[in-house]
Amino acid sequence: MASRMQSVAGARTPDGARQPTRHPYGRAPGSPYSPSVTTAALHGREDELSALSRLLARAGEGSGGSLLVVGDAGLGKSALLAAATGEATALNYRVLSAAGVRREARLPFAGLHQLLQPLRRNMSRLPAPLRAALESVFGRSGVAHTEPFLIALATLELLANAAATRPVVVVTDDLQWLDGASRDVLSFVSRRVAVEPIALVFAAREENPLDAPMDDLPRVRLAPLSSTAAGSLLEAKWPGLRNGLRGLVLAAAAGNPLALEELPAIGERDPLLLAASHAGQMPLTERLERSFTARLPELGAACRTALLAVASSDGEDLGEALAAATIVAGRQIDVADLDSAVSAGLVSYGGGNVAFRHPLVRSGICGSFTAGEKEEMHAALASTLVDSPQRSVWHRAASVSGPDEGLAAEFDAAADHAQEVGALDVAVEALQRAASLGNAADRDDRLIRAAEISCEMGRPPVVDALLQQVDGSTLDALQLGRFTWVTEITHPSLHGDPLRIDSVLRTARDAREAGDAELGLTLLWLAASRCFWDHTLESRGPSVIEAAREFGPLSSHPMLIGIFAYAAPTEFSAEVVAALIARSSATNDAATNRVLGSAAIAVGAFDLAGPFLSRAASVLRDRGRLGHLSRVLVLQAWAAIHTDDWTVALPLAEEAERLATERGDLRWRTGSLSDLLLIAAIRGDSATVASLAAEAGRVAIPSGWSSVASMCQVARGIIALGAGEYEDAYQQLRRTFDPADPAFHASMSLWGLGDCAEAALHAGHSAEGKAILAQVRSTTQSSAGRMVVVAGAYAEALLADDADADALYSNALALSGSWSWMRGRISLAYGMWLRRQRRVVEARVPLRVARDCFDMVGAREWARRAREELRASGATSEVRSVQMRGQLTSQELQIAQLAAQGLTNREIAQRLYVSHRTVGAQLSKVFQKLGLKSRAALRDALGPDVLI
Repeated sequence: MASRMQSVAGARTPDGARQPTRHPYGRAPGSPYSPSVTTAALHGREDELSALSRLLARAGEGSGGSLLVVGDAGLGKSALLAAATGEATALNYRVLSAAGVRREARLPFAGLHQLLQPLRRNMSRLPAPLRAALESVFGRSGVAHTEPFLIALATLELLANAAATRPVVVVTDDLQWLDGASRDVLSFVSRRVAVEPIALVFAAREENPLDAPMDDLPRVRLAPLSSTAAGSLLEAKWPGLRNGLRGLVLAAAAGNPLALEELPAIGERDPLLLAASHAGQMPLTERLERSFTARLPELGAACRTALLAVASSDGEDLGEALAAATIVAGRQIDVADLDSAVSAGLVSYGGGNVAFRHPLVRSGICGSFTAGEKEEMHAALASTLVDSPQRSVWHRAASVSGPDEGLAAEFDAAADHAQEVGALDVAVEALQRAASLGNAADRDDRLIRAAEISCEMGRPPVVDALLQQVDGSTLDALQLGRFTWVTEITHPSLHGDPLRIDSVLRTARDAREAGDAELGLTLLWLAASRCFWDHTLESRGPSVIEAAREFGPLSSHPMLIGIFAYAAPTEFSAEVVAALIARSSATNDAATNRVLGSAAIAVGAFDLAGPFLSRAASVLRDRGRLGHLSRVLVLQAWAAIHTDDWTVALPLAEEAERLATERGDLRWRTGSLSDLLLIAAIRGDSATVASLAAEAGRVAIPSGWSSVASMCQVARGIIALGAGEYEDAYQQLRRTFDPADPAFHASMSLWGLGDCAEAALHAGHSAEGKAILAQVRSTTQSSAGRMVVVAGAYAEALLADDADADALYSNALALSGSWSWMRGRISLAYGMWLRRQRRVVEARVPLRVARDCFDMVGAREWARRAREELRASGATSEVRSVQMRGQLTSQELQIAQLAAQGLTNREIAQRLYVSHRTVGAQLSKVFQKLGLKSRAALRDALGPDVLI
């Protein structure tokens, strides 16, 4: 396969079959021509070609993947992509291609439009929400606001549909110049093709860093050719080159294939230039630009003007470039005027489009004209694009050098449009330009808005760069509120400073007095959450409550319920729970459900949290709000862990971790690790607990996230308890009750109170355990959070005198209800106590309950202990077979549960942000593993469990 690939000549636009349909912003995405990059057979790239061949072979077998080829200009990235295209074509794969162009980076989804143009007729097969999202890319949708992730999912589904008949290869050159919105879509797709016959091959400049979402793509890094390969390439391209010049070229090219092809011509025309470059007096890139443009003065004024127009344009439309050149030249410029540039090997044209032989030709031409000449050309291009305001405004901005509020207002409008279609990166850049062009009064507001959008995108460095340009001394109360919010939300690691909380509270009050109570509540919510996640700020809780009272009583607004719950979870648990019950009727407002579900978690009312969080997640999935979704899933998993459904909790936690990782959301990725930790601890997976606890602790402790640190200790304690290592368990768990310890958390530590009491009892530290219990007894007894109440009752029973223990165990069991994990723990402890009291026959009943509860949640070590106790009581207990659900991976289980509820493959795909083909493949594995043939049988096999 590799030898066949080496014979393919490198063309920058290898797929010449695209139709020249216009982009909604004016660009023609493809053309029926092939720009002539004359690249000889690939020399010295055997390893890289093999990697591409393996990728294509795997795609042909239904196991897709991606590969990013990186390297400096001229190292042969485009040639490798052309080789991949040739090989894919020979294998009868479908090839879809796009190439980034520096100036097109400001056109929302320009790259995606190129890529998907051949598949437009297939869009009608997409589900309505996905079709509408993708049509917005093509300028045909009436959707008021499109979420980027819906566009990404629609793209994945469209590609998966195309791959149903034959494998699909996506080839994208110059990824660093592709518009950011398209790049994000491709990043999303590349993570979801593992079971699809889809391969994605990208190429990018080494010196241009990509966005964080692309950082983890598998990559091949091109190095300069070896001396042997360089000599072979030079001989193939320039046979018979005289020895003196050959030596100069080899030394100056330094293994760069493009330089090996171009420098001999420089040596023939200007030996001194070649010698200077060899001596290190001129960078290779500049030397190559010079080589491409050396004949520019010979081409004539009309050709040079046309070339400047092509270089200045943000697309490849030949008619637009010639129209602008005509305006600048003051006479008609037509396609014939470009013929001399074609003969010189600088450009190719056809089908109404024009393209440069190499990106360095464009940059070289731009560098050959004065600033004034380039500004004049941009003004001419702007005047030809009156029907494309989203493009025209960028050219007019490039044609002016001073302030222009009218132009700034147009950039505001361009930002609004870009945000509506989901091109958030373009919106940010448009607002930056508006800030630089407009009046000083609006400058800060535009920068803050750009920072808010960048925050939504998960780009903290961009947020910081924007906010550093804001003049804080001139902000009004509302601008200061927005500035404060975006600063604080971008840097969750800035915990531990009470002065920051006080500043946020002042800003919240000012926002309310200025007439924006919602902004004030949002800031208070931020301050309250800081008090909850970081115990060192717990002392500021009363100040937050005092400020919150100025906005109204606790029950008057959902945000106030959340603020009281987070700022003082133990003091106001009864009022919070009452308010949650009063608002338990269904509402589809995602923000309200998210806040109320969070409030329920904060006070330990996990039984109330589930419905709120489920409704929030459903709406967020439908709307493609994956940033908020990952946060809701973390809380949903917590609710599932602390109620009764562990098999639901694991898929939710893993999905939260995947989404948070994709978005670079460190705070909530670490939160998802605490979910996974607890599940692993309960199931006795000590290796996973050790690994995840170390990873979470490395982030949580320096950041002051004591909530996560506390959960790490609880997980370690549960593992030690399950193994009977009571001293270790006690030392781990007692830390969560020590205010001087980073793992201390005043309210979340109460969730593990029973664990700590059990460890203290069996490790011989009953007195210390009773002291801890005495410190928190008033809180547990007054709490309305069910988890806190049950944990407190369990601890009371464990540490009670024998005369009181029987009644206290019965009370704890009654409070635990049907919560399998807690009921199992209490039943095991009760059975062990009964056996110590020589009430052996009575002990068998709670011990059997404990065994069954532990079997249900997959707590292997605890189930083993229950069976040992049963045998000690004279009863027999066989080890039960693993439940059918235990045979499935977490994603298979999640898909199986949704299918059992009656959802179609496409509905499941939309819900889980994968393609319907992935759902089908996973569901087939489920049926095979469980030996089932129908969804009805699947529902019976899984039982009544459904996805929360």
